[in-house]
Amino acid sequence: MLGEVADSKYDLPGSLSLGDIVKAKFEEGYNSVMMHNHGATVGAETLETAYRKYETLDNLCAALINASILGGVKKCDKHSDYSVKITQSTDGLSKEDLQMAEEMADYIKRSFYQKLVSTSLGTLCVKMDNGDILFNPDSVGRDKIQGKDIAKYSNGKFYNTTDTTADYLKIAIEVFANIKEAKVCFISMPNATMGFSIAHKYFDAKLIPESYIMLKNALQLECGVSANEIAKSMATTKPLAIVNNECVITIGKNLIKAFDRMEVTDYSVLQALVEMVRVSMQEMDIDQADQFMGQLQSYDYPEELNRNIRKLAEAVTNLDGEEADRFGALLIEQMGRQIGGETEK
Repeated sequence: MLGEVADSKYDLPGSLSLGDIVKAKFEEGYNSVMMHNHGATVGAETLETAYRKYETLDNLCAALINASILGGVKKCDKHSDYSVKITQSTDGLSKEDLQMAEEMADYIKRSFYQKLVSTSLGTLCVKMDNGDILFNPDSVGRDKIQGKDIAKYSNGKFYNTTDTTADYLKIAIEVFANIKEAKVCFISMPNATMGFSIAHKYFDAKLIPESYIMLKNALQLECGVSANEIAKSMATTKPLAIVNNECVITIGKNLIKAFDRMEVTDYSVLQALVEMVRVSMQEMDIDQADQFMGQLQSYDYPEELNRNIRKLAEAVTNLDGEEADRFGALLIEQMGRQIGGETEK
């Protein structure tokens, strides 16, 4: 999506010299440029593609910040290819397929608005009773996908897509082949959880009781692991896998289970961030508390949670450790109820 990201010096806003600086980087072959002490510029053939690139760059930066909080960014030079090449086909879906496709589209859009997927990244796959696999094509934005956009993989053939590859479909194919109870496989890169992936830090679901009920035993897998190795590592007792520098995977017996597990994982990470704010304020490490608050404020929350996030931010700004502790405890309790509500479904 981004290729190599270049950096450049900055110049007077609106000046021709600033345009020349960015233009020079584009002429070198870059399409994403980070300008010192200012911001970013991306270039693309269409407005839609430019938006996707900018969104991807912003999400990457957020995940890198999360990783830095967890001990630092770790690189990986041995990524596996989880894509499947597609023989283009415009053959449509059956009535039963379309019914499931409508449900899938609703969950994908819901995931987008909860920042579990982005416009360009995030793959939801469903195994039908006859063994066919429905999935969302990479070319269709997750924010506006409809049932009619969902594609199908059946006996090596593809239906209802003009894409040439399906980037993460190989993981779902292997999961469904190895775990008979799994009917849904959700693969994504939510920013909070990807901090653990990029920092190579183990996410322990047992730290929060409500999380453990839903997630059981979380897996942390090395970058470069094959799709088959991922599938053989996961099970109904290990429904969450975080692959270093790559993605987060949840499985379930239905759409709601796989979705909830992705959501609960991200909420659990946010709970941990709130606790880090509390500890930083207790130790009067204000710079660290500000950094954690910046991460917390980059997410969308239900109104009640959002109100208390603002109250916590005010307490940090006012250097009020007592209020920070009070609102931190309240937020952890509220997020726990949110997670608990998912585990009861």
